[in-house]
Amino acid sequence: MPNTINVHPVLNILSDIKLLAIIFAVTLSACSGSNNMTTPMPSVDTEDNSSNSSSARYRLTFTATWSQNTHTLNFPGNPHFSGLVGALHNEQVIFWEPGQIATPGIQSVAETGGKSNILPEVQTAIDAGSALSIINEGGIGTSPGSTSIEFEVNQDYPQISLVSMLAPSPDWFVGIHNYSLLIDGEFVENASIDLVLYDSGSDNGVRYQSLNSPTEPASPIGRVNSEAQDSPFADGEPIVGSFTIERLSLP
Repeated sequence: MPNTINVHPVLNILSDIKLLAIIFAVTLSACSGSNNMTTPMPSVDTEDNSSNSSSARYRLTFTATWSQNTHTLNFPGNPHFSGLVGALHNEQVIFWEPGQIATPGIQSVAETGGKSNILPEVQTAIDAGSALSIINEGGIGTSPGSTSIEFEVNQDYPQISLVSMLAPSPDWFVGIHNYSLLIDGEFVENASIDLVLYDSGSDNGVRYQSLNSPTEPASPIGRVNSEAQDSPFADGEPIVGSFTIERLSLP
């Protein structure tokens, strides 16, 4: 009797292979779809129509919340913030950042609120083609309080750096550095930045009204950290205010 092949097991095996192939295809499609999901950046909004614009006008509102109620320990008299100063620029210049030794301009602002050293630093960057313009505005005469400024950036110079001294203090300041208002080719619609407190690293004072005591050599810029008996700040917090940025118009 000739040998015969039972085809039923073979058909069953083929059916199983087809089923596995279908399951694999469905699973691969689902995984591929999940990779396209994105999470929006918190506190920053953009609009599609800004991608066709070469510039944008903004309002920045500095709101100071630093007060006897929010920062009770050793709170000083005459609490205020010095005049805002900084620049509109591109990525080719850094006026300040944590971990960097403060320039004479940043040191002066942080220790006294003075602008005479930082303005030439910005002008040098303008002359070199890495900055567009200077920001030189008023501060907050009594904290808590607020003040606003307006400015215009463009696609070649989309970044802003800005500082203000918390006063009185040894060398403490608030600010933002290299903050870009252009994300993926679109101008940000609005943004909010909590302001932690920075130490310029140029004075050893540990309390708001410590006597002048220069740090030699200077330490890098960092968040204010104090002993429990000196000030309420640990890693620059509690925050002392915020910058709120609102896009006003496109050309």
